Amino acid sequence: MSYFANKTPYRFHSPDVWLLGSSHDSAIWAAELGLPYVFADFINPNGAQIARYYRQTFTPSELHPTARTGVAAWAICADTAEEAARTFTELPDDDDDALPRALDLGPDRRDSPPVS
Repeated sequence: MSYFANKTPYRFHSPDVWLLGSSHDSAIWAAELGLPYVFADFINPNGAQIARYYRQTFTPSELHPTARTGVAAWAICADTAEEAARTFTELPDDDDDALPRALDLGPDRRDSPPVS
């Protein structure tokens, strides 16, 4: 016979659903649905006006009585500021996949071919 203890020191719950978007349309959807909104600054760096619109038109919901906003951004990390600056400046402007490939190359894989 087996026994199972079902006591925990805290209550389990599902994580909050946030809408990630980079356009005016995504802000409208999040506001109308009463969802928290994360602006994708790594796609569109002009999000202040869009986030402001979301906050002004937010419709409260049962789970989210107030508007909540966040920003998703990208960063280049390196051992030194010079190395980070070099990584950034070496990215070609006409290659949309250059940044993801550069970010896949850690210090131990710098001479490896890009991961696709």
